[in-house]
Amino acid sequence: MRKKERDALLAPTMVRVCHLCGSDFQLGERKIDKKKCDRCHQEKKVVSTAAKNTRIRLAEKGFEGDLTTQLSAYESEVILKGEELLQAYAATMETMGFDNKDTLMTLPPPELVIDEHEATNEFSPFLKQMFLALYVKMPRQDLMILEHLGISEKRYKQDLKKYPEFHDAIMQCDRKHLKLLEIVGFHNALNPKATSERIFLLKAGDPARYRESYKGDTFNMGQVNITVSSNIKGLGIAKNAVSGGKSQK
Repeated sequence: MRKKERDALLAPTMVRVCHLCGSDFQLGERKIDKKKCDRCHQEKKVVSTAAKNTRIRLAEKGFEGDLTTQLSAYESEVILKGEELLQAYAATMETMGFDNKDTLMTLPPPELVIDEHEATNEFSPFLKQMFLALYVKMPRQDLMILEHLGISEKRYKQDLKKYPEFHDAIMQCDRKHLKLLEIVGFHNALNPKATSERIFLLKAGDPARYRESYKGDTFNMGQVNITVSSNIKGLGIAKNAVSGGKSQK
């Protein structure tokens, strides 16, 4: 057997170094993508399939060109629609007597960082970050925002469980909303006529001093025996009967 033929037979079993992750691997029966280990090879196939599906999906939405051009145009459109949604929300709140320009509309969204995101998931990290940018300024309007982004409620709930980073970012927005309510409530309570709100905040801030039902400091007094005596006939109570004990003769 010639050397060239022998090398061709031995090549699949020879140890190689992956050009991406640097790990050692054997090529096996694979005849393409010979510079990557099996894991990197499979990940590349998954990403390639996801990119193909993304191109098809964006083309159906009317975005033409290569994938980079499609994504750029799509993201620009989503951002523009997001700004329009915020303007409509602010206008609606103003008609109800609320001015959000110095409160909700200035709240910044948390920065979302997901180390490993499923490539085939249509609710991409970009859309998740866009959701946060809208949600932090539109409290409790998650369904409206999801409809605007074209994401189903089911997908949203699944990703809250699948990506803890996304769930934590939502919780950060809710905490900002709560803090804002506390600030508004505090300033309203300073009004001399806002008695109810002021009492509520006092009880919440110092329950030991202002809350009637506060049970922070309780003492066990032990068992207490109560003696009941009566000289009135017909009550059915024996004289010097002890509660919980036997009648004394």
